[in-house]
Amino acid sequence: MSKSIVTRYEKYSAFSGAPAECEHHLIFGKGVHKLADADGLTIGLLHKEHNLSPKGTIDQIHENPAAEKLSKMCGQLVN
Repeated sequence: MSKSIVTRYEKYSAFSGAPAECEHHLIFGKGVHKLADADGLTIGLLHKEHNLSPKGTIDQIHENPAAEKLSKMCGQLVN
């Protein structure tokens, strides 16, 4: 995981506090991951919170329009 400027606890899920399984880039889109990594705009998440929820998009960031917008807003505010 890259060093986050959003939280000093990037090894833990920002939502549940469980050990993180993946990282979410707060500014995302085609070709933007490297920029988010360079700026530290990442948070730790569980896979189910990121994009693999068994309940569908209501419990994850990706493919959830409200969660995606809030994620981008968080990245813009921190930066």
